[in-house]
Amino acid sequence: MTPAYFWGCVRQFELVPVGRAVKRRSNHFALRGVLPSKGEIGEMGFRRIVVRRFDDMRKITARDIQVFVAGALSSTGFHALIRVAYSATLAGNIRDTFAWAMVGLLLPCGIGIFLGSTLALRLTQIYLCIMVVFGVVALIAGGIFRLRPFHVPLTWAYVVGIALDAILLALLLWSRSRRFTDAHA
Repeated sequence: MTPAYFWGCVRQFELVPVGRAVKRRSNHFALRGVLPSKGEIGEMGFRRIVVRRFDDMRKITARDIQVFVAGALSSTGFHALIRVAYSATLAGNIRDTFAWAMVGLLLPCGIGIFLGSTLALRLTQIYLCIMVVFGVVALIAGGIFRLRPFHVPLTWAYVVGIALDAILLALLLWSRSRRFTDAHA
């Protein structure tokens, strides 16, 4: 085993030399079985490998949140585009086809966010805001006041969809907040 390979495999671990005593603290624990044999450990002069559990944890960045949201949007958009094809061929209902096509716009938005486009991020925020506001209006008008044009057949599924859009919008707005922009300045 070459030292370069060794350091490449365990670059995130803290190595403790043989002659140094290790104080037992609650945020350290010893790993076993990382290196192939005790002979190589003795040749290199290391007795144990220690991993920090809490001290070196990575903090969540704005990009992490945006990639998470991009994955959720892309998954939803891909599912919606499959439903567009189904609605256009078998069901024949133009209203359902148009609704699924609107949701299908999330696929290119999610891909754009994943690729780091600020335009896609801004358009997605606008899209989600419109969907949340119009969704709440349609839910109130159709669910509470029973207005026929705003009737929602599956109310709880519709509420879950609005909640999902609201959560994703909140995550995107949080990723653009001062907490994350001050950290990079």
